[in-house]
Amino acid sequence: MTTLGLFAGLGEYGKIVAEYTTGATPEWGESTNAAIPTEFASTMHVNYVYPLSNKASLTVFYNSMSASEDSKLREDIATATANNSAIDASSLPAPVKTSLKSVSDKLDVYKWSSTSSMGIALNVKFGT
Repeated sequence: MTTLGLFAGLGEYGKIVAEYTTGATPEWGESTNAAIPTEFASTMHVNYVYPLSNKASLTVFYNSMSASEDSKLREDIATATANNSAIDASSLPAPVKTSLKSVSDKLDVYKWSSTSSMGIALNVKFGT
């Protein structure tokens, strides 16, 4: 992963903070793959803080996370799901049925999706 960050003080006009991280994880199933960030592509955060007084500030922010679908991971999830459907589990004990279903559920945890958020926050300090 590579991260680049920036902080700029703007004097009486506040401060701006930005961060960008990108990742290059080997594909699912490769010996050097780290499972959790398999579909992680990049993330970005930008915050602008404007001081209203000594005890209050206004923050405007934008956050985003980009995912890159790994076709091998998605194929393995589809295969596990299809295999679970193809097995006649009616005669199997409950723990075995549960473990068959959990293979695709566990693989599903490694999927990521692209998201973003933005907002405004009012920060107020109380007391001394």
